[in-house]
Amino acid sequence: MKLKVVFIAVVMALLAISGAAIGAETRTDEAKNTAQPSSLKIAGGWTDFTTEITTDELNVFNKAIAGLVGVSYKPLAVSTQIVAGINYRFFCNSKVVYPGAHNRAVLIHIYAPLAGDAHITAINEVTQ
Repeated sequence: MKLKVVFIAVVMALLAISGAAIGAETRTDEAKNTAQPSSLKIAGGWTDFTTEITTDELNVFNKAIAGLVGVSYKPLAVSTQIVAGINYRFFCNSKVVYPGAHNRAVLIHIYAPLAGDAHITAINEVTQ
């Protein structure tokens, strides 16, 4: 009789454990389906870079680089960070405007405050 009780207890424990594991898998799958972009998981975090640059982001970029001469910049991807305004990181192809110039990869950092115009805070060449 004791062996039967122990056997039933072990079986019930295994069922409870497997049920919890199945429930955890279900919760994980549900979380994946409703997951937010990685930037929303950490307050103040950067979003992943995306090549889908919106019209608004492109307008911020164009206004910030207006007046720069000697180098042309083409944005290829953007990442944002919500602060008291928005920080932008544009991954760009840059080319000095003269014949035979080589392309360079750069990150252009732009800050768009809540009030006022967006401005460049840094331009960094991406190196290997």
